[in-house]
Amino acid sequence: MTGIVVASDPKSFVGDIEKYRGHYLNNDAILLEDAGFSYDADFLSIIRSPEEMKKAELKTGLTRSAFVFNNGKLTRNEHNILSRVIKNDIAYAKLVSEFREIELQFEQFSSMVFASAFKLAIKLMTFRFCPTLDEGMHFDTFGAGHEARMPPNSRMFKFFLNVDTKPRVWQVGPTIEEFLATMKDRLPKPLPENVNSWLYIVDKTGLLDEFEPKRVEIPPGGMTLANGINVAHQVVAGDRMVCAELGAVATQKASLLSEQEEYAKLVAALDLPVTATTPDLSEYVPMDGAMQRAIKRRSPQP
Repeated sequence: MTGIVVASDPKSFVGDIEKYRGHYLNNDAILLEDAGFSYDADFLSIIRSPEEMKKAELKTGLTRSAFVFNNGKLTRNEHNILSRVIKNDIAYAKLVSEFREIELQFEQFSSMVFASAFKLAIKLMTFRFCPTLDEGMHFDTFGAGHEARMPPNSRMFKFFLNVDTKPRVWQVGPTIEEFLATMKDRLPKPLPENVNSWLYIVDKTGLLDEFEPKRVEIPPGGMTLANGINVAHQVVAGDRMVCAELGAVATQKASLLSEQEEYAKLVAALDLPVTATTPDLSEYVPMDGAMQRAIKRRSPQP
């Protein structure tokens, strides 16, 4: 099963960053009990986003200037999505400021993690201020299983910062390697060549539900670092967190396998049949995925 490695604070984490980065690349989950981020926890604890903004993305303008000059007057910045949902000017300006500070601290934090071994390729940040209950054990998959492109010698880094006043409860399951080895005789064959398409099928099969997970509690102000593509995971309970997803490309000083390359290597080692043709996923579309199965588990039975 996925290993869980604990660092107590930013000083110990950064002081041995090569070790922790090695754990991450080995598909362990890292719990940083205190990420050292500065923010107003009391203020953020009263913020609740509407369901349609459950995963509000940075690119929607969350951290753009709260106000701009327009025809000589100071007006709300219409390009900041928060201006449309928060009516009180003071609360609006305060929240934009808090989100911007978190964004800047993530930039500093990621620079420490990558150091000179990697260069940043992609950046995505989401502010999730809706309660989350059991979402089902899953690997991350995108776009209903479309054939995602993952550049060689690259890797996805995912950081989950708990900005709530209560612990965020996670469970982590098998790595992609453990899942393949255990379920190789029960997987629909041939396997798609693209890892994203395969993970979509895995989500629909429900085979992950058979694994015994490990529980992880992320304290307030704490952070987990885990590769959601290669490490099965689920949120059991939590509220108010910020997720940073960073695609990194190794420099000449380092080398690594992308998630796609690692999947191909594992499949070849197990001698599993693979097809290079575009998979027909239509039979899986009407089937419940992990999220739908979790919702049914929580719903009263007739």
